[in-house]
Amino acid sequence: MHPVLLDLGFTQIPTYGVLSATGMLLALWLSVRAGRREQIPAATILDLCFWLLCAGIAGSWLLNVLLQLPHYSTGFVFYGGAIAAAGALWLFARRRRLDPWRLGDVLAPGAALAHALGRLGCFAAGCCYGKTCPAPPGVHFPALDTAVHPTQLYEAAGNVALFFALVVLRPRKRFHGAVLLAYAAGYATLRFVVEFWRGDPRGELGGWSTSQIVALAVAAAVAGAAATRRAPPADAVPRRPPS
Repeated sequence: MHPVLLDLGFTQIPTYGVLSATGMLLALWLSVRAGRREQIPAATILDLCFWLLCAGIAGSWLLNVLLQLPHYSTGFVFYGGAIAAAGALWLFARRRRLDPWRLGDVLAPGAALAHALGRLGCFAAGCCYGKTCPAPPGVHFPALDTAVHPTQLYEAAGNVALFFALVVLRPRKRFHGAVLLAYAAGYATLRFVVEFWRGDPRGELGGWSTSQIVALAVAAAVAGAAATRRAPPADAVPRRPPS
């Protein structure tokens, strides 16, 4: 745990903030490069990423507030930001007359890598920790009395693996939206599994964490969207001649 990366005396630079900002910049660079291959201007990607960042921060903060009611503690919830960013992506694409699925394919790998660095920031800050784990790979945080699962590292590693999988998939996709849907499904699976080891206070319903419930909903939505995207258009289905 190393919450402060640099202490300048008059101010402190948090490790979480530096890692999160680094992840966002890497995601932006990767998305601009991918956009060029899709013949999407860099200015369009930059504008889109600005609105996604604003929506993501607002959505993740708002969901954290809702989950903490009637109390409140500072923090952000990833899925709140992801849902808000998805809405912003759709609105942006509609206003610019662009294909939101194609834009999503461009952004997805960078988002996975940025999320991985953000989880390393969580590990440095000591938040989003796991349940008690006295044996390896358990780690100690100063604020806790016992060793716990390093769930931040589990999720960071999973996001890195997801990033490479999406990079491999992107040039091989069979329809626009395939990479975005693979990212959504891959992260939903990862988050659902990691939640079994999470030990920090967070919302739950019926023994399931809020994130697990959202992950199941995302998986169902992805399955439906993938089936629709893979289906050939109605006019492409050959009709049987009348007998």
